[in-house]
Amino acid sequence: GEMDHFSSVRLTERLGRLERRDVVMDMSGVTFIDAAGVTALVGIDEGLTCQGHRLKLINPRRSCRRILELARAGHLLIDGHA
Repeated sequence: GEMDHFSSVRLTERLGRLERRDVVMDMSGVTFIDAAGVTALVGIDEGLTCQGHRLKLINPRRSCRRILELARAGHLLIDGHA
């Protein structure tokens, strides 16, 4: 699906309720991501980093990978995943 403003709000709320630990998110089902989606992912990672944990993204589609890289959020991608 899409990772836009509305889905990003829901994602942030859900992850905020999880026990603090490293989070690996499979992005294979994400067909579209906009600035709000990127901002949410970076914010989630920053919150986890403050707790000593990280957000890592795997299996992004090429278009989503490119957007994350252009937005300087490529550090969230785990190498070796397309």
